[in-house]
Amino acid sequence: MRIRDILLALLAMALWGLNFAVAKMALAEFPPILLAALRFTLVALILLPFCRRPKQLRPIIELAVVLGVLHFPMVFSGLALIDASTSAIVLQLQVPLGVIMAAVLLGEKLSWRHGLGMLIAFAGVALIAGAPRLEANRIGLLFLLTAATAWGFSTVQLKKIGVIDAFTLNGWLGLFMAIELLTISLTVEGSPLPYISDAGWRGWFGVLYTGIISTIVAFGLWARLVARYSVGQAMPFMLTVPLFAIMGGIVLNHDKITPDIVDGGLLTIAGVGLIIVRRPRGRDHTAVASPS
Repeated sequence: MRIRDILLALLAMALWGLNFAVAKMALAEFPPILLAALRFTLVALILLPFCRRPKQLRPIIELAVVLGVLHFPMVFSGLALIDASTSAIVLQLQVPLGVIMAAVLLGEKLSWRHGLGMLIAFAGVALIAGAPRLEANRIGLLFLLTAATAWGFSTVQLKKIGVIDAFTLNGWLGLFMAIELLTISLTVEGSPLPYISDAGWRGWFGVLYTGIISTIVAFGLWARLVARYSVGQAMPFMLTVPLFAIMGGIVLNHDKITPDIVDGGLLTIAGVGLIIVRRPRGRDHTAVASPS
């Protein structure tokens, strides 16, 4: 892999990692589901004018239901209750849960590396869940675990959709998820107008960052990387997302990192690494990933 591509890959991971800390700031001014709704409204407005209508919309709508009704509401609701650093680590369970879903629903084979990696990753999150400072936020952990499970199921749906341009997928997903999230937000959080009128620069910067920088720019860099290199070469970079999230959480949110979070985080990342770091078996042109 060329040095330039390595640097671009690390830039994408840094942008995704900082997404947690920036979203955490924005959650001080927007309720979680409304923030997600504004994010994907922006994504749809930017991408859809340049996207053709896919041949089949139903699979994309089904995927949007899982992501828009379960994954992203749970991600932002969990992040509203738990610090950015811990949230990024817990969401790493998306990888082993995706492997489990693929094995159960698609019949994909599990190797000993998969099994051992999942055990280590789950042990790491269990250690984090037992941290004394999270005793009052168990519901936040539950939200994040639900989000990770939903993403695991969405990976199975993505395989069924097949090959599709990454920006076309994000544009149409943005449209359908924006509709779903706005409906849920109106029902659960009430009128968005007071929040929109009272939001300051942190709230709007969070909307712009999560919508443009994280979803469009970082995803574009990732799509380019996966298109040029095998999954075996590209996926290990995902392990750096929690590291950038932790740095962002410390700088922007003043997160405090305790020994149990460090130990649990290292175990989780090691377990995920055991699953995704493997010998390349050719190229995979599917450029889909979610650090949320």
